[in-house]
Amino acid sequence: MPRMGVGLFVRPDYDGPTETGHYYLGLAKDYAAERGISVIDLPSDLAAKANIFSALETEDPVFCYFNGHGSEDRYYAQYLELVMETCLDDEVLIGRVVIILSCSCGVGLGPDAVMKGATTVFAYTIDFTWMTDYPEGYFESVNAISNALVDGRTTQEAMDLSLASWNDWIDYWADSEDPMAPTIIGWMIHDRDGQVLLGNPNAMIVDSVTLDSQEGTKSHDQVATLQDGRIIAMGKNYLEQNGFFDASGDHSAGCEAINVRVPDLRMIEYVLNIQFLYKTDVCTHPIYEAVNKKIIGNVVGMTLLGASNSAGGTLHVEVIAIGV
Repeated sequence: MPRMGVGLFVRPDYDGPTETGHYYLGLAKDYAAERGISVIDLPSDLAAKANIFSALETEDPVFCYFNGHGSEDRYYAQYLELVMETCLDDEVLIGRVVIILSCSCGVGLGPDAVMKGATTVFAYTIDFTWMTDYPEGYFESVNAISNALVDGRTTQEAMDLSLASWNDWIDYWADSEDPMAPTIIGWMIHDRDGQVLLGNPNAMIVDSVTLDSQEGTKSHDQVATLQDGRIIAMGKNYLEQNGFFDASGDHSAGCEAINVRVPDLRMIEYVLNIQFLYKTDVCTHPIYEAVNKKIIGNVVGMTLLGASNSAGGTLHVEVIAIGV
């Protein structure tokens, strides 16, 4: 029986499309690991059929996230190696919740895998297509499935949150003056409408609401429901590293960047409060404020300003927000 709380991420990387998928599946992998999922990562040349089947047999993950090229009946990994096809080898997915981010696998391979006993398969009945220079919204909307499952949501809830992400990105580009916006929207609608959930809509990949392993408390929760139906909810994230607020390749001294998802909301209207906590032996380095806050869907991105802490430790950020 597949092991709850264990996830396999297959990330080939040998051409332009797989390079992009490799990067964005890496974000989903990191999100899962930060929330206590036992992650098996098969990037680049490790994304070979022998390694995939070995991981499925020895680690027995309940969750699998595959990226790569495909067709209606076939899924390919690194260097176009055929991994599974309709009526052959897809029985390895029995009992698992699976995302196949690959062209057209929702037509034949996905239904066949569910018929053989896969619990749930998320796949695409179309050739998954994105604008090369604007990949974020496309892949973030697919990652919304993985992130929701990691956060303890059911497969149907994950599907709903993904569709909400697609719609939020479509609305974002509808308000944009970028001359490419109409084309971006057209392909987003194409991919959104080709996304299917096959099998059990009530499956989960964790036994209960994900716990923050650093604190032993819930990593998200609903705080209250207002009379107009809006929800006040909380989400947490943390950074664990050797030092904070020192200059690095992606930010200047005095800054740290972090994203916090509030899974109990589909869309955040505004942030009510942000709280910080250092878990370190050194407590003389304050955090001053969060700036440059940006809300996309149910994620708040921000830059934290603080004093250098070369001792490192764990920096926790909790967001309380209102939304729907």
